[in-house]
Amino acid sequence: MRIFAFRAFIAGAVCFWAASSAVAGVAYDEPAGGWLYSYDGAATNFGSGGGGAGAADSLDGTWSRGGGSDSWDGSGLGGVFDDLTNDPGGLQAFTEGATTYIRLQDTGDPGAQGAVLGYTPTGTRNSKIYLNHPLALPDNAMDSGITITFRIRLAITGLLDSQYPGSANESENIAVPGGTPWPAEGNGYFNHSGGKGLVGIHQGSSGMISFSPAVSSDQRRDRSLFGQSGLMMNNLNGSAITGMVDPYNLHPGIENVFSLFDWSQWHEFWITINADTSGGGTHRVRLYIDGSFTPAIFDVTAGDGNEGGTTSTQTYLGMGLGSTSQMGAVDVDYVAVKEGVVAPVPEPGVSVTLLGGAVLLGGVRRPRARRT
Repeated sequence: MRIFAFRAFIAGAVCFWAASSAVAGVAYDEPAGGWLYSYDGAATNFGSGGGGAGAADSLDGTWSRGGGSDSWDGSGLGGVFDDLTNDPGGLQAFTEGATTYIRLQDTGDPGAQGAVLGYTPTGTRNSKIYLNHPLALPDNAMDSGITITFRIRLAITGLLDSQYPGSANESENIAVPGGTPWPAEGNGYFNHSGGKGLVGIHQGSSGMISFSPAVSSDQRRDRSLFGQSGLMMNNLNGSAITGMVDPYNLHPGIENVFSLFDWSQWHEFWITINADTSGGGTHRVRLYIDGSFTPAIFDVTAGDGNEGGTTSTQTYLGMGLGSTSQMGAVDVDYVAVKEGVVAPVPEPGVSVTLLGGAVLLGGVRRPRARRT
């Protein structure tokens, strides 16, 4: 990881009033002209599926499912489990106060847990959940510059199904008996399969960069512990697109992780990506979090992952937990995309106050309007 400039405190402590206010609303306003596309964490339409060649009619009616990294059966969480219509895990919308969000849970691989479940899950069994939204952007959108924002947390409390690990050697928590309650500290997810992760961008001319929340107890493919907590992204592994960029697979290069230890709270990210090989990678990532206006800067290498079919030459937004051998549970409040490298925009009404020599960004943030 190469960090050129990030500081929560500068010049006698510049403190960003974000940790508490971000839980109640967004830390950033919409950019000029609004977002090209935004998903507000409310719609959960199953859609017709079909992967890269299928219709984009899932979630809010603009996402595709059923590609190489998806086996969602259309179910939410809880209930009586049965084959095809309600296997453990799934995708469901919830509301807390003014916040509506989706919860995605991959419990492992229910297909290996027939003895515990009392039936043998087959076909679409929620062993991985991944969707993609086509973007009306050029094939080189990530090279020329793209901005993405999302608000996420790990799912720790509330409705969660138990763990149902797979049986393959690389299966996460393979030693845990099926039906064991979800870990109290939560379970994050690794980037995998050529740069796929919880939220990511694929450009039509090739290249995939994604971002995923992880905690120290998450297990890699060899079942070793990750040993750190934060938002991971693609490794820095050369200036050419490659499939060797995934922390999950212990790929070579420098692992890029923005350290973050409390995933039980909502965290809002504003991230820009553009082509830049000056740091040894294919792209440069600038990451802003929870109201900060000075970025953490990372050099990354784009992966070669896609969902097969037409997605290999399509620019799209990807979202999900797409690895059969992993398990994780994440809440997503919203995700939005805009063309270009756009600096974050402060919420209206934010004032600057001197407090003991520190510059404090405070004031009252307005409630976030739902994006359409």
